[in-house]
Amino acid sequence: MTETLYALAVASPRPVVPSEVHVLTTQRGYPRVVATLLGPDGALARLRAEYRLPPDSLRCTPAHVHVLAGPDGRPLDDIRTAEESRAAGEGIAALVRRLAADDGVRLHCSLAGGRKTMSVLLATALQLHGRPGDRLYHVLVSEPFEQIPEFLYPPRRPTRYRWAGRMVDARRARVELVEVPFVPLGAAARLLGYSHLALERIAAELEAEARGRLVPEPLALDPARHRARVGDRSIALPPQEAALYAFYATLRARCRAQACQGGGRCPSCHPTDDEIHDRRPELAALYGAAQPRGEGNRVAALLWAAKHDARELEEFRAWLQQTRSRLNRRLRDVLGAGPRGRHYLVAAMGNETAEGRRRRGLGLSPRFVRVEG
Repeated sequence: MTETLYALAVASPRPVVPSEVHVLTTQRGYPRVVATLLGPDGALARLRAEYRLPPDSLRCTPAHVHVLAGPDGRPLDDIRTAEESRAAGEGIAALVRRLAADDGVRLHCSLAGGRKTMSVLLATALQLHGRPGDRLYHVLVSEPFEQIPEFLYPPRRPTRYRWAGRMVDARRARVELVEVPFVPLGAAARLLGYSHLALERIAAELEAEARGRLVPEPLALDPARHRARVGDRSIALPPQEAALYAFYATLRARCRAQACQGGGRCPSCHPTDDEIHDRRPELAALYGAAQPRGEGNRVAALLWAAKHDARELEEFRAWLQQTRSRLNRRLRDVLGAGPRGRHYLVAAMGNETAEGRRRRGLGLSPRFVRVEG
């Protein structure tokens, strides 16, 4: 604890001087915490005086030392069973939740010290109750000082300890604070009404919420009825857009590339416009399935054109670009322009600037794409 506070308040390029210090410990650790840290001669008072920290900083009284309770409500002597670990987790979470309820407070939590399970539980509690401004740290101390029980922080005055038959000066100790990244979900837990639940229940409920939102809705295409369905939303498409969408969706649904199964992209399911030109019979067949009676045959003639000259190619490229643009506009209108809706658009695979080399296709995993018929 003292090493973490030293690193935060003294050694950091951007010092953070905590106003209060809360300690989570067991019944066995309580006497040592009180004797070592607290009081006018304790380590916190010496650290504050030695480095001229504000006199009202690092406040820590016996009331700030929290002894974790076991499953029976009695103080925990140690954490030795799964039931005791769960009880300790609830005690840790209760303190983090109470402190995080004050918008004027920012939490700086240290994983150092205690049982490893306490560190993991503290990190979980901060993730499920913390806010964006809160921080999580681990502290690293150079050898041999992390092995010397009497060492608390690098002092300003010469302080020597005997270690392995030699004397070492504590001023040479290196203390480094490592910030541990975490995703603060406290706001989500409170918004959804889960913050009062037990730690395991909050984690389970938020996981269920995330799965429901992060797992994409399946895309089903029916070219004959010129209609697409995303989840429970039905999207009516004009015949040309329906045929082109079915073409891209068929390529994606049939792709077996391992990267694409996870939502990646590959050239086989992301053709260039010129490659689509070479596969016009497939596109024409889909257009024939989507074309209602009475529609003119201009598009069909373009798709079945026998010529392969530059003019015909330019006409096909222009039709393809216009149809794709109308298709994406229609999809955005129904699905929105946010991150979830983008998976269903026909989008570029890379950053190629030359139009003829640009590859396009669906970002939705092939597992969620189905083309009827």
